[in-house]
Amino acid sequence: MTAPTDSLVKKRIMRRIQIIHAFQSLVSGEALATALFAVSFVGIAHEVALAHVFANMPNISHLYAFDQFWLLAFEHTRRIVQALTIMAVGSALVLARAMARLVMPELRPTGA
Repeated sequence: MTAPTDSLVKKRIMRRIQIIHAFQSLVSGEALATALFAVSFVGIAHEVALAHVFANMPNISHLYAFDQFWLLAFEHTRRIVQALTIMAVGSALVLARAMARLVMPELRPTGA
């Protein structure tokens, strides 16, 4: 008569394992980087009139003017926008690395 008890214990343990697995995927580095990118992008959009920035932006074919525009725009913004921009770029780099690891298996770390 221990079979029903074993089955209940097994179900409880499996349910807890599934919950832990779900939380691990929610708290992964990529999930946190995605959330950080979204929050920083919304913050930038709130602080800066992006439509005006893109309207004043020079053509990308003029590489020097394009580069100078973005450097000067970054330099002449408030500190909060600079911090949000650095957070957005950093989280975008983390996401790019994660995507590269998905596409190219040789970039994946080997388990020890």
